[in-house]
Amino acid sequence: MKKLLLFIGLLCLCVVTMGQTPPSPNPTPGTETSFTMNLTPVTLPNNRTTLTGVASGIAFTITPSLDVKELNLASSNLQYYSGGFNYRLPMITKALNNVSPNVNFLALQFYAQATVGALYSNGGSTSHWGLTAGGGVDYYINNAWSFGGEADYFKFPTYKNNGLMLFVGPKLHF
Repeated sequence: MKKLLLFIGLLCLCVVTMGQTPPSPNPTPGTETSFTMNLTPVTLPNNRTTLTGVASGIAFTITPSLDVKELNLASSNLQYYSGGFNYRLPMITKALNNVSPNVNFLALQFYAQATVGALYSNGGSTSHWGLTAGGGVDYYINNAWSFGGEADYFKFPTYKNNGLMLFVGPKLHF
C-alpha cells in the first residue's frame, strides 16, 4: 500500500512538473486577451449567506469504477487542499437506460465522492482538517469533455454549521 501511495505521489509530481510549458514571449502591445470571472455570493432566507469560489483538481483512474483524486477549493476567505476518491456507479446508468427505450442514458455517469484535507481560513492564519462527501453526475459530450454537477456535504470546523456545496461545470478528460 505504501508503494502504491508513493507511486501515485511521484506520478502527480511528474504530471505537474512535466506538464508546464515555458513562458511565451511578450505579446505585441494591444493584442493581449484577458479573462475575468466575477463570483457573487447569494443571500439566502433566514439571514444565511453563501460563499462563491472555484474548484479545481485532478483524478487518476485506478480501476474502472475508482479514481484517486485531488481537490482544491478557493474562496474569498478559505482555501481547502484535499485528497480523496470518486467511485462511479454504473448500475444507476444501466437501470435508467433499461427504463426508457427512447433515451440513451449511457452518456451519463453517476458517482459518489469523498475527500479529507487541510482547510485554511482567515487569510491563511488558521488551519483545520475538513472533509467533504457527496455525489454527482456527468454527461459525456465526447471522450474528452463532460459537463456535470455535484452536491457535497462539507464539515469545515471554522464554520458554525456544516453545509452543502454545489458544483456545476465542464470537465476535461485525458
